[in-house]
Amino acid sequence: PEFCEQMMGVLLARNLSIGSCEFDGTIVNNLDEAHVLYARSEICKISSIPLAVALEAALEQKVRDAEKLETECENLVTQALLGEPAEIAACWHGICEEIKAQIGFLPRLSGLLTDAQINQLVDRQLQDLGKVMHALHAAFNAGDTLEISDSLELRLLPWLRQLRGFMESCLVLVKNLHR
Repeated sequence: PEFCEQMMGVLLARNLSIGSCEFDGTIVNNLDEAHVLYARSEICKISSIPLAVALEAALEQKVRDAEKLETECENLVTQALLGEPAEIAACWHGICEEIKAQIGFLPRLSGLLTDAQINQLVDRQLQDLGKVMHALHAAFNAGDTLEISDSLELRLLPWLRQLRGFMESCLVLVKNLHR
């Protein structure tokens, strides 16, 4: 187990890589699992992938997720005018979950951005999102489908486009860094 821990440290520190460790086909997620499996294992495999490659793949996925989220929001703009309030609310809850996943990814950009930059970015994004959510919450409570549609189109969509643009900028930066 100490060897496994040392290898992971070497991969992270020297090769700028992240790795996985598996004992007899079982991938370990932490050192406690490694300690349990190590004593009775026959085969230990340690693999790594450069951090830049992993971050690039994650950012590409987040950009695709952001594009999908924008499309869902655009569809909800029209649906808000035509649909039933319960359907609109269900779609809205799905969009909220996807927004949380996008925001939750931002702290993973450490190494690309400083902790202070990430904190400032997250704080600013959350403040802006809070304003949008407040307007949408009021529109939902009032049952004002026109205001729901307008808030989605004029407030949330620009916010989502800005977030996607940021993710695209990070992706370009990562691609340029490791080429």
